[in-house]
Amino acid sequence: MLGLGVSVICAAAVDTLHALLSAVKARATTYENESATAALIDELKSEGILDKATILTTPTAHSDAVLHSLKDGTSAGDFDVSSDTDATRVNENGLLEDIAANQPRINYEPSASGVVANNAHVLLEPARTNDANYSQNASEWVWGKDSNANNTTRVDSQTDPYGGTSASQFTRDSGTSGWFANANNTTGSAVDYTHSIFVKQPASNASDTINMKNVSTSPQSQVTFTFSSESFTTESNATGSFEKFPNGYYRLSMTFANGSASSAQVRHTLDDGEALIVFGIQHEEGSYPTSYIPNLTTGQTTRAAET
Repeated sequence: MLGLGVSVICAAAVDTLHALLSAVKARATTYENESATAALIDELKSEGILDKATILTTPTAHSDAVLHSLKDGTSAGDFDVSSDTDATRVNENGLLEDIAANQPRINYEPSASGVVANNAHVLLEPARTNDANYSQNASEWVWGKDSNANNTTRVDSQTDPYGGTSASQFTRDSGTSGWFANANNTTGSAVDYTHSIFVKQPASNASDTINMKNVSTSPQSQVTFTFSSESFTTESNATGSFEKFPNGYYRLSMTFANGSASSAQVRHTLDDGEALIVFGIQHEEGSYPTSYIPNLTTGQTTRAAET
């Protein structure tokens, strides 16, 4: 894979770079990711690849249902984008952002350190369904709402991964086995599922761990993530993974084989007396997590495949 390093650019390369970027910008409704694209063009030029390429498309310029090519620089080299449903991406500020159907998703994948600069790519995903009810409204979660707090205390209107205030802070009541969960999520039998949630440590009384356990299978599946070491210190009949975001959020995921159970109740447990800010539960069939799918009520929400 070609890197995006900085190199010395000659006058001819500058002219080529300026011409390509100016032309594609003039054709596009949305233009972004310029510095990384410029570095890539420079490297392709220095390697002798740019002049040989007939078509060059980068995650830079797009319009309604079209991802524009830098080369050949006409509609003949553009790529059509098709998707029947809205979706989400991580934008250049490291925040979640809703993207309308049939629009290219330029996604800024966070690096291991949580940095999104120069990590943009075109996101194409298969169809997936989020089975988690009220994925971003903890006041409606079965085990977490005011009428069924389950030995936890919930405070709403916390900063969320979109940059809004739809997240909630859960505190495990001291001396209890308190936990929270959104619902019994519908599942199919004998297939892999991935459960994910956005979590962030608050400024005070922050829990150093969060345990996610599916109590509906036998044997039970669980993972424990430890913030201080940024690692999964427990993985039992399950595999954990995480993404780190520049706004302090982590997206934690647990993948497990569901066996014969028709539902999955995934409980989230914090350190005794400590708290975490949480948002965006997702429960999807598959062996890896995909981009966040808001499911704002009961039932399911499906993100269609992109082509």
